Order: sequence, then structure tokens, then C-alpha cells
Amino acid sequence: MANNYCVSFLLFFTALISLLPKSYPESTNQYSDEHQILLGLKRYWGSSTVLGRWNSISSDHCRWGGLTCTKGEVTAISLPQQTLMKPIPPSLCLLKNLAYLDLSYNNFSTSFPTILYNCSNLKYLDLSNNAFGGKLAADINSLSAKLEHLNLSSNRIMGEIPPSIGWFPKLKSLILDTNQFDGSYPVQDISNLANLEMLTLADNPFLPAPFPVEFGMNMTGEIPESVSSLTELSLLAVTNNMLQGTIPTWVWQHKKLQYLYMFNNGLTGEISSSVTAVNLVELDVSSNNLTGSIPDDFGKLINLTLLFLYTNQLHGSIPPSIGLLPNLRDIQLFENMLTSSLPLELGRHSPLVNLEVCDNNLSGELPADLCFNRKLNDIVVFNNNFSGKLPESLDGCYLLNNLMLYNNHFTGEFTKSIWSVVKNQLTTDMIQNNNFSGTFPTQLQWNFSRIEMSNNRFSGPIPTLAGKMKVFRVVNNLLSGKIPWDLTGISQVEELDLSGNQINGSIPMAIGVLKLKALNLSGNQISVGGFLLLKRKKNSQDHLSWKLTQFHALHFTEYNVLSGLCEMNWIGSGRSGNVYRICVVDGEGGSRMVAVKKIWNAQNLDNKLEKDFLAEVQILGEIRHTTSCSAASQAQRQRFLSTSTWKTVA
Repeated sequence: MANNYCVSFLLFFTALISLLPKSYPESTNQYSDEHQILLGLKRYWGSSTVLGRWNSISSDHCRWGGLTCTKGEVTAISLPQQTLMKPIPPSLCLLKNLAYLDLSYNNFSTSFPTILYNCSNLKYLDLSNNAFGGKLAADINSLSAKLEHLNLSSNRIMGEIPPSIGWFPKLKSLILDTNQFDGSYPVQDISNLANLEMLTLADNPFLPAPFPVEFGMNMTGEIPESVSSLTELSLLAVTNNMLQGTIPTWVWQHKKLQYLYMFNNGLTGEISSSVTAVNLVELDVSSNNLTGSIPDDFGKLINLTLLFLYTNQLHGSIPPSIGLLPNLRDIQLFENMLTSSLPLELGRHSPLVNLEVCDNNLSGELPADLCFNRKLNDIVVFNNNFSGKLPESLDGCYLLNNLMLYNNHFTGEFTKSIWSVVKNQLTTDMIQNNNFSGTFPTQLQWNFSRIEMSNNRFSGPIPTLAGKMKVFRVVNNLLSGKIPWDLTGISQVEELDLSGNQINGSIPMAIGVLKLKALNLSGNQISVGGFLLLKRKKNSQDHLSWKLTQFHALHFTEYNVLSGLCEMNWIGSGRSGNVYRICVVDGEGGSRMVAVKKIWNAQNLDNKLEKDFLAEVQILGEIRHTTSCSAASQAQRQRFLSTSTWKTVA
């Protein structure tokens, strides 16, 4: 009984083994073959960042870097930026299931590797950013019929694009930009790619020709209706060309179009009032000659993140529905003829980052919730007719970087909270020519580089300036108090204009060591001569009394000044000379301390002096002090320099 049971079990086990798949040993052999093929690639190309970790010790090559496997078989190789130089070897296509190959950003320099014709399952091929040269083979279509993505951009491939490029039945993206293709466009051939979603051929020296279906080249003429047959197109870029005529209606009704770039052409006419391309994400038709108004249907583009219509001739109002777009981040409509106000809801419903509507005829107040989502970086609305107070939402605009409101009619207090909440971001504040009021904080934050607030009604003392400040203009306000004495921390400042205020006190000596290109302190109540203009006619030996046409009349002779140019009175050095503290007589018989900048050494009053002066004045030309109450014209200043032998400034 037991023997019969054992015999039956052995028969069953034998039968079971006979039923096992015969492919098991074949699969094992293929796995082993792939392992050896990959190690051969490493030996051939040498060790790189990724290849260096391929080794025979690890039996499972599917765990090696740069590889992807499906069911234990290599389906993808990704080796960008590995400094590979040797030509692609035939053994690569022995990986029979290879569908994805990325060898971009290497140093291949052969002609196009036709050896890849043997990779029969290839769907994705990226050889961009190498140095492949020569011409594309006429039988380029011998690549895998399954190919969906072909990227050969940024190489040195030349000649004409072969007609067979249009014979890939499944191709979705064809990227050939930045090569040396010339000749005619493969218009008809590319139009056969029915599944094409992305095509770039920009930056190739094609001959000028009427508009083809390629993007971003030296195109002329109008956009033909035949392009509408590319129904799968998601990106259309025809920038920087010489296109004319109107934008076809089909563009605005293309259901799958997501990215539309037509900027910097000569397009004219109105934008279609019927816009049903609801999948648009980025829309840029700027720098053309478009007329008419912005369509209300733009407010239906709920996926829109970028809207660029700037530098056209658009007029009318901005549709209120644009303020309701939930994803809008960047809106640039500057340099048009737009009127009315901004959409009231703008900024409330989307993560708005950038608003640029300058150089229009817009009016009204800024939207109350402009910075509701705290993402706003730039507010650029200058040269309009905006009025009213700034919205309270700006108080919490933590990421604000550029605030350009100048040449409008804004009123009200420019609150200190704006200075504080943006303490780590705001660098540019240009709000001149409005009717703002308010005061500065005691000290400006370190990151400010440009503040222009002229022709407003700001009052109070001048703040301690920021360390990165380059331009500080506050002309014609009501600022009072003294100029901050310690200016040593603003070594980068180039323009300082405090004119037309109620500033008093003396001029800090530290101003003499700043590398200024422009300084204007006129129209204040400063009690010390801001700088001295000392002048001697050529060949004259008389030590005449000179006149200071600044804040107060001072009387002195050449000797009064020169005797003080000694080490004891030295207080610092500027780019154009040393600075000294000198005591001179004022108009009331008393004495005053002034800062004098020494431009030359008056030891010898001969012709050499004039040569020395001309060399020094070349440096002085970089500095334009505008402090004289009786401002001379530019021509008068030039005549003064041409007849003067030396000049002392403090």
C-alpha cells in the first residue's frame, strides 16, 4: 500500500515538472545576458558618476543607478551628464525591451547614430545637448515605429530635415531646435504627424519663408487655416518672427491648446470675441499691433496662470471676470490704451504674483484685496490716473519686492507698516509724483536699493539709509531735521537728492567720502556751505576773494583754504580726492567749519597745473554735485570747466 503511494507521488511530481514553463531557463539566460551587456557598456564608456556603481558583485542590475526594469528586464536607461564621449555601441540595442533612452548633456560628436535603428521598441529618445553633427539620414524613419518622443536639440546637425521625419505614426513631440538645419521647411511632411503635441525648430538658419507649422523660426506671412489640422497640439510657439495679419479664429477655439506664444511679431487686428480654448495655461501675444478690446471670454479660461498682452494697441476696459480667474499668477498689460479701473476682485481669488499695467489710462483705486493671498511680488502701475488710498491688504504683502506707483494721483498716508512687513523683500519703492503723506521709520531695512518719493507730502526726519541703497530721491516734500551724521554704512549710494525740503543743521563730513554721481541738497535750511567752487582764471596770479553761491555767503581767499589742507585737518578720502575740515569766515564776521575736497596741489601755478586739472576733472565728471541755489545750465557748467584751472569741492 505504502509502495503504491510512493510510486503515485513520484509519477505526480514528474508530471508536474513536465508542466513547468519552458521559458524559465530562457528568462534566466536573458537576465544574465542583460547583466553582461550592461557591464560591457561600462567597460566601453568608462566609469562615470552613475556607471561607476555598476559592478559584477551586485547580481541584480535592476537596482543599478540609471536603469529601470519591468518584470526583471531593462526598459529604460537614463545617463544624462555623464561626460560620455565614445560613439553609441551596437550592443545597446541588444537590450530588446529598451523603450526609454536618455543620453542628453554628454559629449557625443559623431553623426546621428543610425545604430539605434536596431532598438525596435524605443518610444523615448533624448540625445539633446551633445555635439552630434553631419546630416540626418534620409531614412531617419527607420527608428522604431513606436517612437513618441524625439529630442535632438542643441547639437550641430546641419542640412535639410529629411521628409521621412513625418513618417512616425505615433510621434507626439519633435524637438529639433538650436541646430544648423537650413534649406526649406518640411511643411507638408510634418503636417502628416497627426498625433504631434509639441514641435520646436527654433534657432536654426532656415531661409525666410511663409508661415509653416514649425515654431519659432524666421517666418513671414500670415498664419494659415491649414495649421488647425494639428488637433492634438498643446503648445504653439511662433515668437520673434515677422508674422502679419490677424490671429486665426481656430487658435482661440483649439480645445487641447495649453501654451500659446506669439509675442514679438507684427500681428494686427482684434482678438476674437469667442474664446473657447478653455485649457489655455499660458497666453502671450505681447509686442504686436493688436487692436480692439480684451475679450470677456478670457474670464472663462479657468486654467490660465499667465496673461501677457503688453505693448499692443488695446483699448477699453479690463473685463471684470479676469479678476475671478482662480489660477492667475502673472498679468502684464502695460503699454496699451486701456481705460476704466482694474477688476475689483483682482487678487482675491488667485495666487497673484505679478501685476504690471503701467503706461495706460487706467483710473480708480487699486483693488482692495490685491494682496489677499500674500503672494504678490511686483506692483507696477506707474503712468496712469489711479487715485485714492492704498489698499489695506498691502500691509500684509510680505513678499513684495517692487512697488512702482509713480505719476498717478494716489493720496493718503503711506503707512509705516508697509516698511516693516516687507523688511526682508522690498528693494524698490518708486512712488514719486503723487500726493502721499506720512513719515519714514527711524531706519530703513538693509535690502532697500532704490527709493524715489519726490513731489509728495512726506514729513518728519530723514531715516538712516539702508546698506544697499543706491538711489535716494525725496525732492519737494516736507522732511525736516538733520541729515543723518553716520553715512559710512551706505558706501554703494550713487544718487542722493534731498532738495526742496526743510532740512537744517550741517552737512555730515562723511558725505565727502561717498562715491556719489549726483548730490542735491539745495532748497533747504542747511547752515553750512555744502561745497565750495574755487576758481582761478588761467595765467592770473591775483589771489582774489571767491564767492560761495550756496546756502550762506562766505568770504575767503585762496590762502585761507590752502593753509588748511594739512594732515591735521584731514578727515577722509573720496574717489576724487582727500577731504579736509576748514574754518572760513561767514558773512556775519563769525567763522564756520566746512568740508573741502582737494582736487589738486597748489604748489605750482604754471601750465602744468591745467594738465593736472584736466586729468582730475575726468574723475570729477563722474560726480555731479547739484547744490547751487542759482543752478547753472549744463552749457554754463561746461563753460566754467573750460575756463577754470582748478576746483575744490566739499
